[in-house]
Amino acid sequence: MAGAVAAALLIAACTAAPPVAPPDFTRLRDFLVDDGLPALEARGVVSFSYRDKSEAGELFLRTGPGADTLIQLHARVTGSLALEVRFDDLRLLVLDYVNRTYYQGDNLSETRQELFSIDLTPEEFRTVVTGRVERRRFEQGHGTLLGPHEASYEIGEERYIFTLGEDGLPLSWVKQHRHVMQVRVEYRGYLDVPSSSGPPVRLPERVRVYVQESKPRLVLGLREFALPGNPPPLTFTLPTEAADFRPE
Repeated sequence: MAGAVAAALLIAACTAAPPVAPPDFTRLRDFLVDDGLPALEARGVVSFSYRDKSEAGELFLRTGPGADTLIQLHARVTGSLALEVRFDDLRLLVLDYVNRTYYQGDNLSETRQELFSIDLTPEEFRTVVTGRVERRRFEQGHGTLLGPHEASYEIGEERYIFTLGEDGLPLSWVKQHRHVMQVRVEYRGYLDVPSSSGPPVRLPERVRVYVQESKPRLVLGLREFALPGNPPPLTFTLPTEAADFRPE
């Protein structure tokens, strides 16, 4: 009898396990985008840190094509341009119209930390303002569902964990480096933005980005959106109006 039981256990152990079904990413169809994160234009208000000073005012934001990003801060009362930030994957140009200075150089992690007290890569910033992730990046990072309302992926030593709402778009997400939280992003609402190529696109309306303290380092309140398709590429040479600015 014992021999028969042992034989049965041996046969069961040698039987091939049934194939594991691939994860069902259907609920992520609005969260993951196939053709790169969408280019957009937005207006609203912004608060952030620049060289350890708090800056706030009216915002104009434009992204695309690629990693090109333009951020303009305008004074609330006069509407005059106070600060402009241009960046892509490699380059960074900051024009300080109040102090008539500029920074021009490589878009490096330590530079972003020194200037803005927060380190967001161009792609991470695009995720902040769109609430989306490229499908290619998600799949290359072994993206997976941790539960019905949580998704994650990893790139190198960085891990990204998203908490999703019923519509499949993020309520919040965190970036971890070696399991230590580096950035936390919270979404306080979305807007339906008309699109000429299909149904309306839901985009974040109010966003807060934290580092490690309870006070946010970046606050966005976006109220006007446009989807421009392919805007012209950014230039990283000094504009004529900044020809006499001092280099930082």
